[in-house]
Amino acid sequence: MRSGKLDLDGTDPDLAAELLSNFWNRQHFAGSTVHRPAFTRDMATCPAGPYFSPLLLNAMLFAGSKHSDHRGARDDGTNADSIGRPFRRRFDALLRGDPGVLFASRITTVQALLIVADALFSWCDERSLSWHYTGLAIGIGSGLGGLLGVACDFLHGGGHFVHGGGDLIGFDLLAV
Repeated sequence: MRSGKLDLDGTDPDLAAELLSNFWNRQHFAGSTVHRPAFTRDMATCPAGPYFSPLLLNAMLFAGSKHSDHRGARDDGTNADSIGRPFRRRFDALLRGDPGVLFASRITTVQALLIVADALFSWCDERSLSWHYTGLAIGIGSGLGGLLGVACDFLHGGGHFVHGGGDLIGFDLLAV
């Protein structure tokens, strides 16, 4: 990360490393919505691959902020209650700023919405917005088509996902 070759959307590499570590190493179901090897591989490629987006990155950084006391993850370095706000604000800006984010069915948008919905529900006590984001994720996910069939193929295959043309959608949404 420190080499500057990864797209961290302007986030300090040390802070991003801590928050992503928090995201993947905590016991929560939202972490299973992101296939870590695909995400990190696509984050390192230029242009970014299909399993990375700044929206998803900021959702993960926001969720990882819950378990951090790093001053860089705060709006106000002295106010512990402002933890995660910079990433939530960036997530909101990306979600609302580019109409293509909500109108194009992308797996990273579904993942980001589910991750933020989980954080809003369990951490920020914003249940109404959480359900709204969950509904958007389900709607966008249905636009991807074939979700149930892919998940069933995964289950009937003994839990081993067989890559169909490099698509990880069954693996990513199995936790939903």
